[in-house]
Amino acid sequence: MGRADLTGQRFGRLIAINCVGTDKWHRSLWHCKCDCGKEVTANCGNLNRGAVRSCGCLKGGYVTHGDSKTRLYSIYHGIIRRTEDSKRKEYKDYGGRGIRMCGEWRTSYEAFREWAHANGYNDSLSIDRIDNDGDYSPSNCRWSGRNEQANNRNDTVYLTKDGVRKSVSDWARETGVPYAKLKKRVRLGWSDERVLCAQ
Repeated sequence: MGRADLTGQRFGRLIAINCVGTDKWHRSLWHCKCDCGKEVTANCGNLNRGAVRSCGCLKGGYVTHGDSKTRLYSIYHGIIRRTEDSKRKEYKDYGGRGIRMCGEWRTSYEAFREWAHANGYNDSLSIDRIDNDGDYSPSNCRWSGRNEQANNRNDTVYLTKDGVRKSVSDWARETGVPYAKLKKRVRLGWSDERVLCAQ
């Protein structure tokens, strides 16, 4: 089996430059450059699991980012908990279905924070996966409000009228018919057209 090419990948404050051999356990060793300018060699296992995140210029190899009490940092760790902690109730809907946080974010909160601010994050929004079966990654995530997130849930019911497909909650807002009434009609097995045309 070939070894993974880590060239150019970021691991915390480290950028992998090139593979310089293997250690006595046959793990590939990578020459890395730290953001502070120093260089260090680390094995691929420690890099991938986040055990090494700097040249050692910061205590424990971890960056003090000053965000530990912010909402964004709480969101970041919430993703990790629901995708990795099998003891949590929500794990079955995330990690239990194979959903993970991408390596770029998992090894660097700063990378997640940079993506968040570049993509419109504010404290009124929540992170939302575009593909509900996909991972938490830059290409599959966005910041959205409550209505958008509701429309992206697995159990969202959609109705089509005159070629226009919308969620029940969106049709309720547009037609003025209470959401609960529309849902009841759906449960009764009415056609989409009848659900939306009846008063």
